[in-house]
Amino acid sequence: MLINLLNISPRVSFDISPRVSSQRACRASISQEINLARNYLSGSIPSEWGLLPLVNITLLGYRLTGPIPKEIGNIITLERLVLENNQLSGTLPPELGRLSNLKRLFLSSNKFRGNIPSSFSKLTNMRIFRISDNQFRGTLPNFIEKWTELESLVLYASGLSGPIPLSIAHLTKLKDLMISDMTGPEFFFPPLQSMTQMRQLVLRNINLKGELPSYLGTNTTNLTLLDVSFNKLTGAIPSSYEELRDVENMYLSGNMLN
Repeated sequence: MLINLLNISPRVSFDISPRVSSQRACRASISQEINLARNYLSGSIPSEWGLLPLVNITLLGYRLTGPIPKEIGNIITLERLVLENNQLSGTLPPELGRLSNLKRLFLSSNKFRGNIPSSFSKLTNMRIFRISDNQFRGTLPNFIEKWTELESLVLYASGLSGPIPLSIAHLTKLKDLMISDMTGPEFFFPPLQSMTQMRQLVLRNINLKGELPSYLGTNTTNLTLLDVSFNKLTGAIPSSYEELRDVENMYLSGNMLN
């Protein structure tokens, strides 16, 4: 029953799929959080949760299946939706674009497919967006320029294709930009000059071409990780990179640098 699923912290095993009545869901509405991280979960996400004034849904399990119910898009109070490390599938419901207060969307390590819905352009309060290890299609949409509060964008082997849109230049608050294994045409290094708070930059195996930009050594001096390996970059490593004194790991292999 739903009332027994709220705010559970110990590791337990149960089936999350049995549905509850609307009346029972309303009685449970005093809770703002469903946090079942690191439990042994199975079943699917109940659509009835769309009736609750939730702020946080965290379901870090290993056996949840099925799609994200479109009713989750009715929870306009939701700020955090964490569904990583499950077996969820299907396309992302456009209704999630109604979640105007959403700040964190974690969908990595599932079986999601299809394009990122255009309705996601309305998620302008997004801070962290992680969709790695899925089967998405299409390109990273231009509308991410509207996510001006974004601090972390993680797309490791997401299924999306390149190139990275030039509109990414508008994301001046980015601290972590981590993208790997994108197919698509070759493209030049994206314009990241304005991202002066950048700490981790990973652009691995995404068909980058041309030379390494010198601005990484002057504008992003807080970098601790730089990985541009397995691309088609050419030319010399800029002397300005000597200023990256906080870098702990730098990966440049698999290119044609000299």
